[in-house]
Amino acid sequence: MAGHLTRACAALRVAPAHLPDALCVLAGRPAPPPGPHPVRRIHERVLQAVGSLPPGALQPGDVYAATDVQAGLLNAEIPAPSDTAALCIRRTVDGVGPADLWKLARGTAMTRDDLLRGAAAVLAPGYPGAGDPLRELAAHTLAQEVAERSPCHWGRDHTEVVRAALYRILADLADTLLEVSDSTPTPLDWTVHDSGRRYCATTAGRGVTHDVLVRTARSTPPAAAPVWHRHPPRPAWLWRITGGPAGRGSRSCAPFPSAFAAQHAAECAITALTAGRCGL
Repeated sequence: MAGHLTRACAALRVAPAHLPDALCVLAGRPAPPPGPHPVRRIHERVLQAVGSLPPGALQPGDVYAATDVQAGLLNAEIPAPSDTAALCIRRTVDGVGPADLWKLARGTAMTRDDLLRGAAAVLAPGYPGAGDPLRELAAHTLAQEVAERSPCHWGRDHTEVVRAALYRILADLADTLLEVSDSTPTPLDWTVHDSGRRYCATTAGRGVTHDVLVRTARSTPPAAAPVWHRHPPRPAWLWRITGGPAGRGSRSCAPFPSAFAAQHAAECAITALTAGRCGL
């Protein structure tokens, strides 16, 4: 049976060398820089570690959950392989020096939401009660300090916030790999409209023609924008499928972080419709 990496390449129709880029885009993150860049090496190391696990050993969400359990944010039983994968991510990030840590934070387009979750993880041992207003205030303050200070002026707690945020970002990437490797998209022939703001495709299955639309839905809120990049707000995306008699049936889903992510999700939905596992 093919492993996670091989199956993900087939599902996304990309070459192995381009799989980290495709998975990052699906997860709403920038593709890592090309060549022997430390950010790319870290992404590849994490994906190889998770991809080497046998199919069925983990489910999407397991690695992220294990990361929260290790941080003290979640009290739950987790599968041993997910604990191993989360530990691998932690050791990979902990082995990164200050300069490369900064590159990794920028390269993953770390957001204020990411920093806030990282700060919550750092403060968890001192504030064991989930939903504690004091912990929430302290986390907001600490995350704000990280965002506003130059990395050369970070203290130990600030650095730990960035590391904790990276644990969760890379865990999300690992879970994206698991999800994609189990997906069964129906390849669609997409056409581009409105300068890349709208994609359309048509497919037929079970005697019904379905029209598929992927388009921008709304702008990303400021807290989900990269902290250290001065870019305009990124749009969220949605897919909509219409079909049935006179096109009266309709189904949509949003938001997705990129057109690529929305297209992949729409192709998986078409597979489910064609197989009769869901309807419009």
